[in-house]
Amino acid sequence: MLVQKNKVQMVCDNCLKDLLMNLEQMAKDNAKRLKIEKDIEKRKQIEKENKRNYLKSHKLRVRLNDISFKMPEILEKVERNCLKCDRTFIANGKFNRICNRCGEINGELLRTSEGDFFT
Repeated sequence: MLVQKNKVQMVCDNCLKDLLMNLEQMAKDNAKRLKIEKDIEKRKQIEKENKRNYLKSHKLRVRLNDISFKMPEILEKVERNCLKCDRTFIANGKFNRICNRCGEINGELLRTSEGDFFT
């Protein structure tokens, strides 16, 4: 039985079942749509947060790069003995203990050992 503006209409059992099934299907579709919308909102929020984190890390990386370019200007020149070959050399700062020649040799050894290690 349907009521429309003070009128009563009779509905057969099959029509009533169809109507209820359609209402259930509409409710399920609305629930799926809401879930999808919430998932989309969550994804957008995660993407926004990832972008924010990337920008923070990028700014830090840029600052660190700027610092590394300025470091040779800031550091004092100190005369040192190389720990590997025992030669004297002028070091950039008091913590540099290996001369440029030995540093290049170490770099070459590292590059060749990395190649052998991964093959």
